[in-house]
Amino acid sequence: MQFGRLHGIALFVFGVFLLLAQAWISLGSNSTTPAQPAPQTTAPSPTDHESIVHMLPGLLGAICVAGGFIFYVREKDKPADVPVHPIR
Repeated sequence: MQFGRLHGIALFVFGVFLLLAQAWISLGSNSTTPAQPAPQTTAPSPTDHESIVHMLPGLLGAICVAGGFIFYVREKDKPADVPVHPIR
């Protein structure tokens, strides 16, 4: 059955798209900073710039790539000519 194989490929492609979006967000965020930032009165916390929302596309992309690979490999090992539920 091609159901799992098709969904595996779709998950893999969606995961790659999310990883590319994460790279674009990460690399593009530095270009919007001003040349001379205003002096800060307090030290910035590490979570100001790198919050969990900024990392979410990368995390979901990695999960989708792994899930798509697993679905694709599992369906590839099954023989195509054997019925899943034989008629008795």
